[in-house]
Order: sequence, then structure tokens, then C-alpha cells
Amino acid sequence: MANKRMCFMHDLSLCRSIATTVRQSAGGRDVHRIHLQVGELRHIDPDHFAETWAEAFADTDLASAELTIEVGDGFDVTVLSIDTAS
Repeated sequence: MANKRMCFMHDLSLCRSIATTVRQSAGGRDVHRIHLQVGELRHIDPDHFAETWAEAFADTDLASAELTIEVGDGFDVTVLSIDTAS
């Protein structure tokens, strides 16, 4: 149980950091899609991360944004693109 909670807390912290970056980049526009690349050395399961994201932002401005995640090399987490309303 403790490992599951630690994993959730880690993912949640990362979600919040990404959301801050996304909101700043969107400049107040509605966000439709967020495309991330997560380094394989982060040991983040994309499906679990997407579930954490959905739970964390269910009642927020990012609730309807589609989140796509690809696994890349290394340790970095990168926001590859953000699609917003014009």
C-alpha cells in the first residue's frame, strides 16, 4: 500500500508541475491536447500517469484536455506540444 501511495504522490507532483507549464504556455486559452514525452528512466507507467492526471484535474480547466504520453530515452519529462483554442 505504501508503494502505491508513494507512486501516486510522485505522479501527482509531476502532474502539478506540468499543469503549471501548460497553463503558462496556453496564456489563458482553452487547452485541447497535451503531448508529453516521459523518459524511461523515470519509471512512470503512462496509463497510470494518465489516470492520476484525470483524477487530479477532473474539475478544472484542464479536465477536457486530451493527454498523450510517449516514452522516450533518458530521465526528462518534456511537454512536446500543447494545442489550444485560437
